[in-house]
Amino acid sequence: MPAAKNSSLLDPPSFAGGVFRADLPNGRAGAEVTVGLYAVKAHTSTGADIEIPYGRCHLEQGGASGRMVFCRDQERTVTIFSEAPGFLAALTAAGGVALAGPLANIKRAQTTQRKAAGRLWLVAASAVLLLLAGGYVGLRSAAGVAARALPVSVDRKLGDAAYAALPKQGPLVTDPVVVNAVQDIVSRLAVLAPPTFTFRVAVVDSEIKNAFCLPGGQIVVFTGLLALAESPSEVAGVLAHEMAHAVLRHGIERVAQTMGVVVAFQLLIGDVAGLAALGAQLAQEGLLTSYSRDQESAADLHGLPWTNDAGFDAQALGTILLRLDKGTALVPSWLGSHPEPRQRQAAIASLSRTLTRRAPVVLPFNWGEVRAHLPRPAGVDSKTEVNQDAGVPDAGEGIQ
Repeated sequence: MPAAKNSSLLDPPSFAGGVFRADLPNGRAGAEVTVGLYAVKAHTSTGADIEIPYGRCHLEQGGASGRMVFCRDQERTVTIFSEAPGFLAALTAAGGVALAGPLANIKRAQTTQRKAAGRLWLVAASAVLLLLAGGYVGLRSAAGVAARALPVSVDRKLGDAAYAALPKQGPLVTDPVVVNAVQDIVSRLAVLAPPTFTFRVAVVDSEIKNAFCLPGGQIVVFTGLLALAESPSEVAGVLAHEMAHAVLRHGIERVAQTMGVVVAFQLLIGDVAGLAALGAQLAQEGLLTSYSRDQESAADLHGLPWTNDAGFDAQALGTILLRLDKGTALVPSWLGSHPEPRQRQAAIASLSRTLTRRAPVVLPFNWGEVRAHLPRPAGVDSKTEVNQDAGVPDAGEGIQ
């Protein structure tokens, strides 16, 4: 399909693009985006027709290229997007007064981005001077700033390289009952994240009671975590925390701060290929999946509101943390662990109480059935029966 068709009042311009919406497969779909007289419309590859009236449209520009234009409804439940040439100009022409404010915001953001790019070059130049002067510590600090200024595509290349080379600790699970349930939870959380991140899920059959999210959004969930979790909210709490690490770009920041002058300088000059080549080594040394105490706290603060806003119980993260701590011996060295779970549990409980509780989420699956479909017993021994309604062991039988 061409970037845009010739248009008239009866044949409005259309562009290649897509839609984010929770009920779509994986939360998104490709679409033909049309700029109509009163609304921006999308006809998705799945056959859905979606529109957002200009009076209810919130505009943003960004994405990995910096040219993606996002049109969100006021409730932020639907996003229509395109980076095709002429899309923003067509919106400007069609939207009139209704889009005047949002378009002004985009222009201000573009000005801010240009200034940020100028500051990045200044940081890079300063870092070179520091390197020449033997300023190793100063360079690493500057690299941390540079890492956060790089496009998210850098995180994705780094994370993908790490995922391809890491030992998976077990076979991938393909049972749709298990995989679809985890994907459903991730999709409900992902719609609350910036659209520049695309979260992909792999479920691995392993007794490891953990999950992680690599830079760029590749998530790995071990069946040991699913067997341990007494509810979908506990899984959602863990995944929101891990996804927050990716959104806050903790992995690439960690690399910049700890890997020395060579990697720091690669970040500063944007040598993505050289950095991606180190992905496996970086992950195996734990730099992409273990974080500082401040980063852990930041991920809790960022992820808990997502869990709450998606309709899950935010306090469930603190509950499962205490049980996760008992299983750290099964965690491989490259995955790392989360420090001081009791202190974090107290902080999580305190923050959860400040959140306005949303209506409980209605899920299309039964948690007890999901756990019963796990390749190994769902965290219980062969004598323990799973309660299919609650999805937890019968009273008196603890999770092993």
